[in-house]
Amino acid sequence: MSRPRARRCISWRSYFKLKADDLLARLADVEPPPAPDWAPIAYAIAGVVAVAIIALAVILRRRHTHKTRRPVPGAEARARLSALQDAWERGEIASRTAAYRLATLLRLALGLTQLDMHSPPAGIEPHEWITILERLRASRYTRQTATLDAELFARIASCLAMHETEACVP
Repeated sequence: MSRPRARRCISWRSYFKLKADDLLARLADVEPPPAPDWAPIAYAIAGVVAVAIIALAVILRRRHTHKTRRPVPGAEARARLSALQDAWERGEIASRTAAYRLATLLRLALGLTQLDMHSPPAGIEPHEWITILERLRASRYTRQTATLDAELFARIASCLAMHETEACVP
């Protein structure tokens, strides 16, 4: 009887090495995929940034235009003041309503965002400014409505007229 042939023994290390070499040989012919094209993503990001910059510019422009109020021209302000005085003298509007309208007219005619006692507009004497604002405040905010008089209308008309020439006399 013949002896059976001895099997060839291969260690595990060499088995896996042969298998890895065989796999690498098979993959040698495979080409890798092309690199991704990042241009569309870059264009999308640039577009989003451009839209954000434009939106920011529009928002800032709106805020700026809403904050800066143009003063009512002097002739128009004096005409509105005389119409308000005529309506008040005829009794068409109450003293409190007239005081509110006077304050609004004064604020818009001088181009102010609010009436402040501590910073009179250019051309108006500080004591005259404080006197006008105190009388308007008393007419608007006290329970005992202080009656307006023609002198207050005259003071406001004087200040509106002289504001244009930078000097307000009491």
